[in-house]
Amino acid sequence: MKLHYYSETDSLYIEFTEHSSVDSHEASPGIVLDYDSDGALVGIDIDHASTITDVSGIKQLNDATRPYKTNMSTEPTASDEVSRSPFRIVTQIIKRLIPG
Repeated sequence: MKLHYYSETDSLYIEFTEHSSVDSHEASPGIVLDYDSDGALVGIDIDHASTITDVSGIKQLNDATRPYKTNMSTEPTASDEVSRSPFRIVTQIIKRLIPG
């Protein structure tokens, strides 16, 4: 998983795979899901990301040449602050997509 945060537009792209996106669906206003040719989710594009989640950790980790990466195969530990941030962000976005 890679997180791409663009502060100039306050947008966040969560990339789950490097497969090309061939289809998109607006799940809710400002949140677009991108799918590959097999219908698998490849990424989530979030407009106004700072209104959905705390992006300050991403701002600190993100630079223009290197997106933040984390290993999705293992759950981060409580002491693993850097790896925990993407999981927290994705969890907050999913809660926003699936109310209740």
